[in-house]
Amino acid sequence: MTMRSPNKNEINNLELYLNDVYGNKCVFKAEPGEIEFIQAGIKIIVQKIVHLVLENISLTAGEEEVLLNLEEAYFPIKKKQVKTAKSSIIQVGSISEGTKNSFPDEFDIIFPIYLVKTYAGWCPRTKLLSKAYEQIKTVTTRPHTECLNHICPNETLNVTKSLHFDRYVREHGPASVLRFIYKNGLGDEKYIHVDLVPAIKITVLGDQRDWYEKFNGKYFNPKLVSLCSKIMSDKNYLEVDGRISFTESESHFMRNILSKKHSKVYRILKILINGHGDGEILNLYFRTDPHSSEKGYSSHKIKTMMFHHHHECKNPGEETIGDCVKQVLEEMCKDSNNENHTVWGTDSILQTQCLLLPYLEKLLEGLKSIQTSEDSYDYEKLRMKSVSKRYLDALKEKEYLDRDKQGNAVCSRSKL
Repeated sequence: MTMRSPNKNEINNLELYLNDVYGNKCVFKAEPGEIEFIQAGIKIIVQKIVHLVLENISLTAGEEEVLLNLEEAYFPIKKKQVKTAKSSIIQVGSISEGTKNSFPDEFDIIFPIYLVKTYAGWCPRTKLLSKAYEQIKTVTTRPHTECLNHICPNETLNVTKSLHFDRYVREHGPASVLRFIYKNGLGDEKYIHVDLVPAIKITVLGDQRDWYEKFNGKYFNPKLVSLCSKIMSDKNYLEVDGRISFTESESHFMRNILSKKHSKVYRILKILINGHGDGEILNLYFRTDPHSSEKGYSSHKIKTMMFHHHHECKNPGEETIGDCVKQVLEEMCKDSNNENHTVWGTDSILQTQCLLLPYLEKLLEGLKSIQTSEDSYDYEKLRMKSVSKRYLDALKEKEYLDRDKQGNAVCSRSKL
């Protein structure tokens, strides 16, 4: 292979390859208006479900202490001093951020139950969250008094697209998983799942900002300057399942602050590292292997690297993306302590890197080789397996060799 020095402003083989990866693996085909119809339908139906959930929960005796700090309630309450309002759902995740690399069949939605002001990071606990989980299951498993569907007829073409709630599936972590059925204009049906999560919205008041900023300054990853600045400027944060969540701020950052170029880089990196489904298969292996507690490079870990790259990017060109992809991968490879991978600087996925790092390094080496190659460009010849797929293939090879060794050992003993 003939090699040369790369030029940052040149459309070299790496630029061609990454743009082909984006076009072939990141951009998916859909009917005109199909994605918008699904997004609008999910929003309308889930908002109806949330309304039904919240109108059936209330404070009970012994929980009045929460009223002292309650600023806004999204459930029925008799206390006149407390403002009541309709809870607006918060859409987070790759679909709302515009970074989904496949058909939008998984939605992440949060809904606040009430808004409370903090006192040095503390707010009184209630049973409302557990009641919300109970009501989600109750509302979605009983005969519906309100029609939970969304229909869009097209009289010109004599076809109808529809989306309707199907059933409650299960609890998964802090989420209740709900299933919907989408039918396109040709009558083809697809399942769509929604992770619905109740939360508490917490306001950090002016005289308590010192605590908030001190807490964040101590625990936030100092490398994630841009994201941390956004979080620090917010007046509210969410508490999900007893833990502080900055998911809403992260989604805002992805939609409104991260450049289109870096959003494209993020989508390409998700394919290069996890492919279409390779990461999920790898995580399934890690969950089922009794000797392993590891996890692969999740989309969130890659996203967090993009927060860091947004601040550290050394590639000013608007169109070229190859050097950005390489820079992010280089940071992932050299960051042995993994402090970049989370907003919280104390977290670590060092063991995961020990397992996957060699395959991440091979990916980076392959991309550098493509960039400096003077050979004629051929996408099919250059196509590479994802990092997760390479690791899975190595596992299969190891299992095959282990079985082969065991078989040879049995044959040897039988000859004795």
